[in-house]
Amino acid sequence: MLESFNFWKESDLSQVLAHFAFNRADISKLSVLQKVMSAMNLIYTIGYPAALVETWITNDPSYDLVAGIKDKIKENVTEASWLETMQTVSDPIRNLLRDALVSYILQYSRPSPEIINSDKLYEYFLVDVEMDACMKTSRIRLALSTLQLFIQRCLINLEPLVDPASIKAEHWAWMKRYRVWEANRKVFLFPENWLEPELRDSKSSIFKEFEGELLQGEVTDESAELAFLSYLKKLDDISKLEMVGTFLEENIANNQYDDILHVFGRTNGNTRQYYYRRYEYGYWTAWEKVSLNIEGEHIFPIVWRKRLFVFWLNTLEKPAMVATNKSAESMRNEQLGTNARINVEVNMCWGEYYKGKWTSPKSTDLKRSMTINNLGRFDSNTLLVYGRIEKVENPAGKFRERVVFYLGIEGQVLDQTQKQMTYSHLRQKMQLLI
Repeated sequence: MLESFNFWKESDLSQVLAHFAFNRADISKLSVLQKVMSAMNLIYTIGYPAALVETWITNDPSYDLVAGIKDKIKENVTEASWLETMQTVSDPIRNLLRDALVSYILQYSRPSPEIINSDKLYEYFLVDVEMDACMKTSRIRLALSTLQLFIQRCLINLEPLVDPASIKAEHWAWMKRYRVWEANRKVFLFPENWLEPELRDSKSSIFKEFEGELLQGEVTDESAELAFLSYLKKLDDISKLEMVGTFLEENIANNQYDDILHVFGRTNGNTRQYYYRRYEYGYWTAWEKVSLNIEGEHIFPIVWRKRLFVFWLNTLEKPAMVATNKSAESMRNEQLGTNARINVEVNMCWGEYYKGKWTSPKSTDLKRSMTINNLGRFDSNTLLVYGRIEKVENPAGKFRERVVFYLGIEGQVLDQTQKQMTYSHLRQKMQLLI
């Protein structure tokens, strides 16, 4: 009745009782019943007959026995889940083998007397001797990890026999990341596999416009020709730019390899379009349109606090006030136009290059604009501007930086009564705390 109640097979129960030298009458004892139930549960957990499982019980299994057990287990497991099934068996064994090997080395084969625990073994071999079996790796990947750790220790001067200066830190900055290094090598060795337009990340603005024109509709010979001619026209404009401003950004002193040269150019004609590019790490970027309404003749690029700004001057000519103490007779006798005087208001405007785009332009307060008074005529090309970054101490004793521009005028500004006005006669200072 016991076997029918527990859905046991008669043959399996008889085999278990024979293995323990019990008979059916002994099952009435609680200790025997517990032992038999434990064995029967194991039999049905394994899923094989008790007679077969009994042949597997040995302290010295042969190769054929282990291979037979493996084949029996594999019969009930699909090919796709076989490795996952075996991992649950192999991982605990791997952990035991790891612990046994670490204990053996510490007890019988220490490389040096000061190596007394697993942490010291890690420092010596540069391999994590406590890594769990759940972490997948390979011999090659483990060797690469060890080599990377060794180089990192050299750079922070933990290896007494290696000079940190012997390793180029700027190269190691990208070589230490395996995936970045792998991608670099693949592109270098097999560039033909990456010649895809959508993978190109250095497209110029006019090339993007060219792509957009082609994608607007069905590509025909006529539409392709028009798009290509438009692209060549824009390319021709860029090829004849007038260079109007540069700024050299130095990141680390006496190291020209990390310097960045910012360059600004503009097209010719009445309606001028400004463009910007930079030279960094040995490469030129493509020309980008400067989306700022720059009306002045001169621009002044400056990098301040790692931020790129471009400044320019806006000028506004206004007639000078006529003196009210002149008589009507004297005013009639003056030649019209020869003594006409003007005042010129000068405002500083600027825009910032932030995350690949130009922000909305800003300008100084109109109430604080500089005024050049009583001029016979004015040419914006005669303006002299000098800009620099100065440190200023506040009342709290702390220093802050500000951009300072010195404005002047040069050349002759003459009429019948006025003497020459030079830069030394007009020297005003404009301070911008951005």
